[in-house]
Amino acid sequence: MLKDVTKKNSSAVALSPEGREFADLAWAPTVDRNVLAMDEVTRDADGNVTESDLCLGDIKSDGMDIKCITEPDFTVARHLHWATDGRSLLGTGLKNPLGETGIFGIVRWKVKQGKTAFSADPADWSKGKFVTDIDTPNKGVLDAEIAPNGKQLALVSNLGSSAFRLWLADDVKDFALSGAKQTAVRACKVTWRGDSKELLVVQGDEACKEDEAVISRIPADDVRSGKELTPSGDDPSYQPLTIGD
Repeated sequence: MLKDVTKKNSSAVALSPEGREFADLAWAPTVDRNVLAMDEVTRDADGNVTESDLCLGDIKSDGMDIKCITEPDFTVARHLHWATDGRSLLGTGLKNPLGETGIFGIVRWKVKQGKTAFSADPADWSKGKFVTDIDTPNKGVLDAEIAPNGKQLALVSNLGSSAFRLWLADDVKDFALSGAKQTAVRACKVTWRGDSKELLVVQGDEACKEDEAVISRIPADDVRSGKELTPSGDDPSYQPLTIGD
């Protein structure tokens, strides 16, 4: 659903067609294009997820034109993050067959050279590729986002730990965690504030299996000073900062 908050008493209108299920919406961080990245979920007769692919939605006055990138080797899940320049997307990939391999990691899609940033056309994008270590079942990186200022990388991983924790790297290409620092902050999902000075983390159980969990705000320069915002929630998102703030 889409609601125009600039128009008083406006009603929300449906963007996606009836009968199709979408999740993990990520609005492109630009005022020049109205584009959504999202997962389209397919379920079997028992309601179990059998497939989930990355889709791009071009929002128009009469709805949304949706096109998807089929990824037969993995299932897209959990969280999607746009690069601030609109030329790449990060998401979580679960290696197929779903639920059998225990292999997961961060997948990156890139806009092809010469194509427009924030494109809603799947033909303009590369196929998704794992950028984190997926050699060990049930161990890996579950979420990752580059800070809006392009200077830090936040990751969620259980490598070297029984629980998933927040990692921070000063090298935004350090998906191998070679120079990243593990913090004591439990985390399942992570997202940066627009000024890159604070993060929101969803802090669930050790395996991050809960549908909803504690949401905390974490200062990027003092992770031990985090504060709980709510005991139960999911998929938090900051209000975008106005240019010049």
